Amino acid sequence: MRVTVFGGAGEIGGNQILLEGRESRILLDFGRSFARESEFFHEPYLAPRTIEQLRALGLLPGIDGLYRGDAGEPPVSGVFISHAHLDHMDYVRYVRDDVPLYVGECTWRIITAREVTSPRSV
Repeated sequence: MRVTVFGGAGEIGGNQILLEGRESRILLDFGRSFARESEFFHEPYLAPRTIEQLRALGLLPGIDGLYRGDAGEPPVSGVFISHAHLDHMDYVRYVRDDVPLYVGECTWRIITAREVTSPRSV
């Protein structure tokens, strides 16, 4: 098994961990790093607007095929979210709809409520 930590090591939050086995790849959490975002953005005046901006700044991992609007087969078998804190799940909204999302019932309700009420969309 191979483990790649894109975020969450040496910082609080921003958890993004890729686990790769022989037959599958899964993401464990896909959270927002408030510390890294604050280096570039100051909401509500200057905030990330696109997936491309977030990838260019290294806030989203450079995993081709993972994001909304990407073509081809999804590069992961699924995304597992541990709980509904933004530093563990906020960036899941940028992941393609055909990538399975594995969450508990309470976390699912929070994610869907946030998606409906969020002023930003991609």
